[in-house]
Amino acid sequence: MGLDSSLSILAVVFAIPRSQSYPAQYLYAFLLPFGKRLTNEGEGMRAIFASALLFLHLSASLAAGEPLLIFDAQGKFVGLLEDYGGPGVYLMVANAIAFVPIERVIVSGDGGPQTVYSATEFRWSGTNAADYTSSDCSGAPVITLIGGVRPSLTIRQGTDVTLYVAPTTNSGPIRIGSTRSGPNFNCVPSGVPSTEYGWPTESTYSLNGAHPEPLTIRYPRRSEDRRYP
Repeated sequence: MGLDSSLSILAVVFAIPRSQSYPAQYLYAFLLPFGKRLTNEGEGMRAIFASALLFLHLSASLAAGEPLLIFDAQGKFVGLLEDYGGPGVYLMVANAIAFVPIERVIVSGDGGPQTVYSATEFRWSGTNAADYTSSDCSGAPVITLIGGVRPSLTIRQGTDVTLYVAPTTNSGPIRIGSTRSGPNFNCVPSGVPSTEYGWPTESTYSLNGAHPEPLTIRYPRRSEDRRYP
Protein backbone atom coordinates (compact mmCIF):
# COMPACT_ATOMS: atom_id res chain seq x y z
CA MET A 1 0.00 0.00 0.00
CA GLY A 2 1.54 3.29 -1.10
CA LEU A 3 1.50 6.81 0.19
CA ASP A 4 -1.53 7.82 -1.85
CA SER A 5 -3.61 4.96 -0.45
CA SER A 6 -2.47 5.71 3.09
CA LEU A 7 -3.35 9.35 2.81
CA SER A 8 -6.73 8.45 1.33
CA ILE A 9 -7.52 6.38 4.42
CA LEU A 10 -6.49 9.21 6.72
CA ALA A 11 -8.58 11.65 4.72
CA VAL A 12 -11.62 9.49 5.41
CA VAL A 13 -10.83 9.39 9.12
CA PHE A 14 -10.31 13.13 9.46
CA ALA A 15 -13.41 13.85 7.39
CA ILE A 16 -15.64 12.11 9.95
CA PRO A 17 -17.79 14.83 11.52
CA ARG A 18 -17.04 15.57 15.16
CA SER A 19 -20.76 15.23 15.93
CA GLN A 20 -20.86 11.63 14.74
CA SER A 21 -20.94 9.13 17.58
CA TYR A 22 -19.05 6.28 15.94
CA PRO A 23 -17.78 3.88 18.63
CA ALA A 24 -14.03 4.24 18.79
CA GLN A 25 -13.53 0.47 18.77
CA TYR A 26 -15.17 0.24 15.33
CA LEU A 27 -12.84 2.86 13.91
CA TYR A 28 -9.83 1.17 15.49
CA ALA A 29 -10.93 -2.13 14.00
CA PHE A 30 -11.18 -0.41 10.62
CA LEU A 31 -7.69 1.07 10.85
CA LEU A 32 -5.69 -1.71 12.51
CA PRO A 33 -5.41 -3.98 9.45
CA PHE A 34 -3.97 -1.04 7.53
CA GLY A 35 -1.68 -0.29 10.44
CA LYS A 36 -0.17 -3.76 10.24
CA ARG A 37 0.54 -3.23 6.58
CA LEU A 38 1.93 0.24 7.23
CA THR A 39 4.61 -1.16 9.53
CA ASN A 40 6.39 -2.29 6.39
CA GLU A 41 6.08 1.13 4.73
CA GLY A 42 8.68 2.93 6.84
CA GLU A 43 8.82 5.34 9.74
CA GLY A 44 6.83 8.05 7.92
CA MET A 45 3.83 5.81 7.36
CA ARG A 46 3.92 4.54 10.93
CA ALA A 47 3.99 8.11 12.22
CA ILE A 48 0.98 9.05 10.09
CA PHE A 49 -0.92 6.01 11.31
CA ALA A 50 -0.06 6.73 14.95
CA SER A 51 -1.25 10.31 14.51
CA ALA A 52 -4.56 9.06 13.16
CA LEU A 53 -5.06 6.76 16.16
CA LEU A 54 -4.19 9.61 18.54
CA PHE A 55 -6.71 11.83 16.78
CA LEU A 56 -9.39 9.16 17.19
CA HIS A 57 -8.56 8.75 20.88
CA LEU A 58 -8.74 12.49 21.55
CA SER A 59 -11.94 12.85 19.54
CA ALA A 60 -13.57 10.03 21.49
CA SER A 61 -12.54 11.64 24.79
CA LEU A 62 -13.92 15.02 23.78
CA ALA A 63 -17.15 13.49 22.53
CA ALA A 64 -17.67 11.54 25.72
CA GLY A 65 -16.80 14.53 27.90
CA GLU A 66 -14.90 14.52 31.17
CA PRO A 67 -16.89 14.03 34.38
CA LEU A 68 -16.90 16.74 37.01
CA LEU A 69 -15.48 15.66 40.37
CA ILE A 70 -16.62 16.60 43.88
CA PHE A 71 -14.06 16.99 46.67
CA ASP A 72 -14.55 17.77 50.36
CA ALA A 73 -12.80 20.41 52.48
CA GLN A 74 -9.88 18.04 53.13
CA GLY A 75 -9.32 17.42 49.44
CA LYS A 76 -10.80 13.93 49.63
CA PHE A 77 -12.65 12.68 46.56
CA VAL A 78 -16.41 12.36 47.23
CA GLY A 79 -17.77 11.24 43.87
CA LEU A 80 -18.84 12.34 40.43
CA LEU A 81 -21.19 15.28 40.06
CA GLU A 82 -24.55 13.80 39.04
CA ASP A 83 -28.03 15.13 38.34
CA TYR A 84 -31.20 13.66 39.83
CA GLY A 85 -33.59 16.58 39.74
CA GLY A 86 -30.68 18.75 40.87
CA PRO A 87 -26.93 18.49 41.49
CA GLY A 88 -25.62 15.85 43.86
CA VAL A 89 -23.62 12.68 44.24
CA TYR A 90 -24.33 8.96 44.57
CA LEU A 91 -22.97 7.38 47.74
CA MET A 92 -22.89 3.76 48.89
CA VAL A 93 -24.25 3.52 52.43
CA ALA A 94 -24.65 0.12 54.08
CA ASN A 95 -24.90 -1.61 50.69
CA ALA A 96 -27.51 0.89 49.50
CA ILE A 97 -26.99 3.46 46.73
CA ALA A 98 -28.35 6.83 47.83
CA PHE A 99 -28.41 10.11 45.94
CA VAL A 100 -27.35 13.04 48.12
CA PRO A 101 -28.13 16.55 46.83
CA ILE A 102 -25.74 19.46 47.19
CA GLU A 103 -26.33 23.20 47.05
CA ARG A 104 -24.34 26.42 46.88
CA VAL A 105 -22.95 27.66 50.20
CA ILE A 106 -24.87 30.57 51.74
CA VAL A 107 -22.39 33.21 52.92
CA SER A 108 -25.06 35.35 54.58
CA GLY A 109 -28.85 35.55 54.58
CA ASP A 110 -31.64 33.02 54.75
CA GLY A 111 -32.20 32.15 51.11
CA GLY A 112 -34.24 35.28 50.41
CA PRO A 113 -33.64 37.94 47.74
CA GLN A 114 -30.72 39.49 49.65
CA THR A 115 -28.90 36.24 50.32
CA VAL A 116 -25.19 36.17 49.47
CA TYR A 117 -23.96 32.92 47.90
CA SER A 118 -20.47 31.55 47.32
CA ALA A 119 -19.35 31.35 43.72
CA THR A 120 -17.13 28.29 44.22
CA GLU A 121 -18.18 26.39 47.34
CA PHE A 122 -21.01 23.92 47.94
CA ARG A 123 -22.54 22.08 50.89
CA TRP A 124 -24.83 19.14 51.57
CA SER A 125 -28.45 20.10 50.92
CA GLY A 126 -30.82 19.24 53.76
CA THR A 127 -34.56 18.76 53.46
CA ASN A 128 -36.90 21.59 54.52
CA ALA A 129 -39.32 19.25 56.33
CA ALA A 130 -39.11 15.94 58.18
CA ASP A 131 -41.65 13.76 59.97
CA TYR A 132 -41.07 11.75 63.15
CA THR A 133 -43.00 9.06 64.98
CA SER A 134 -42.15 10.68 68.34
CA SER A 135 -43.98 13.72 69.70
CA ASP A 136 -40.75 15.77 70.11
CA CYS A 137 -38.85 15.04 66.87
CA SER A 138 -36.49 12.68 68.68
CA GLY A 139 -35.17 9.57 67.03
CA ALA A 140 -34.70 8.94 63.33
CA PRO A 141 -37.08 10.56 60.83
CA VAL A 142 -39.64 8.83 58.66
CA ILE A 143 -38.48 8.72 55.04
CA THR A 144 -41.31 9.84 52.78
CA LEU A 145 -39.27 10.98 49.77
CA ILE A 146 -39.34 8.40 46.98
CA GLY A 147 -36.55 9.77 44.78
CA GLY A 148 -33.13 8.29 44.34
CA VAL A 149 -31.97 4.72 43.81
CA ARG A 150 -32.80 4.00 47.47
CA PRO A 151 -35.19 6.39 49.25
CA SER A 152 -33.26 8.62 51.64
CA LEU A 153 -33.45 11.89 53.52
CA THR A 154 -30.75 14.44 54.36
CA ILE A 155 -31.19 16.52 57.51
CA ARG A 156 -29.06 19.51 58.45
CA GLN A 157 -29.01 20.72 62.05
CA GLY A 158 -26.33 23.32 62.54
CA THR A 159 -23.07 21.90 61.26
CA ASP A 160 -24.31 18.33 61.59
CA VAL A 161 -25.58 16.85 58.33
CA THR A 162 -26.89 13.28 58.40
CA LEU A 163 -28.17 11.01 55.66
CA TYR A 164 -31.00 8.62 56.58
CA VAL A 165 -31.52 5.63 54.29
CA ALA A 166 -34.61 3.44 53.90
CA PRO A 167 -34.65 -0.37 54.04
CA THR A 168 -35.38 -2.65 51.09
CA THR A 169 -39.00 -3.25 52.15
CA ASN A 170 -41.98 -1.57 50.53
CA SER A 171 -43.27 1.68 51.97
CA GLY A 172 -46.21 1.49 54.35
CA PRO A 173 -48.39 3.54 56.69
CA ILE A 174 -46.50 5.14 59.59
CA ARG A 175 -48.01 7.16 62.41
CA ILE A 176 -46.54 10.70 62.58
CA GLY A 177 -46.21 12.39 65.97
CA SER A 178 -44.23 15.54 65.11
CA THR A 179 -42.70 17.48 62.24
CA ARG A 180 -39.67 19.70 61.72
CA SER A 181 -40.07 22.46 59.14
CA GLY A 182 -39.62 26.15 58.39
CA PRO A 183 -36.50 28.29 58.06
CA ASN A 184 -35.28 27.31 61.53
CA PHE A 185 -36.36 23.68 61.18
CA ASN A 186 -38.34 23.89 64.42
CA CYS A 187 -40.18 20.90 65.86
CA VAL A 188 -43.97 21.07 66.01
CA PRO A 189 -45.90 18.23 67.71
CA SER A 190 -48.86 16.90 65.79
CA GLY A 191 -52.07 18.03 67.50
CA VAL A 192 -53.80 15.00 66.08
CA PRO A 193 -51.37 12.25 65.00
CA SER A 194 -51.60 11.58 61.28
CA THR A 195 -50.53 8.73 59.05
CA GLU A 196 -48.07 9.01 56.20
CA TYR A 197 -46.79 6.37 53.81
CA GLY A 198 -43.05 5.97 53.94
CA TRP A 199 -40.17 3.99 55.42
CA PRO A 200 -38.51 3.82 58.81
CA THR A 201 -34.80 4.63 58.82
CA GLU A 202 -32.59 1.57 58.41
CA SER A 203 -29.15 3.19 58.35
CA THR A 204 -27.57 6.58 58.95
CA TYR A 205 -24.45 8.23 57.57
CA SER A 206 -22.74 11.36 58.85
CA LEU A 207 -22.09 13.35 55.70
CA ASN A 208 -20.11 16.11 57.34
CA GLY A 209 -18.20 13.56 59.38
CA ALA A 210 -17.14 11.61 56.29
CA HIS A 211 -16.83 14.59 53.95
CA PRO A 212 -16.48 17.95 55.70
CA GLU A 213 -17.81 21.08 54.04
CA PRO A 214 -17.30 23.13 51.98
CA LEU A 215 -17.42 20.92 48.93
CA THR A 216 -15.81 21.95 45.67
CA ILE A 217 -16.41 20.83 42.10
CA ARG A 218 -13.41 20.36 39.87
CA TYR A 219 -12.76 19.47 36.27
CA PRO A 220 -10.11 16.72 36.12
CA ARG A 221 -7.42 18.76 34.40
CA ARG A 222 -4.69 17.90 36.87
CA SER A 223 -2.95 14.55 36.42
CA GLU A 224 -3.71 13.48 39.97
CA ASP A 225 -7.42 14.03 39.35
CA ARG A 226 -7.46 11.53 36.52
CA ARG A 227 -7.17 8.58 38.86
CA TYR A 228 -10.82 9.28 39.74
CA PRO A 229 -13.34 7.79 39.55
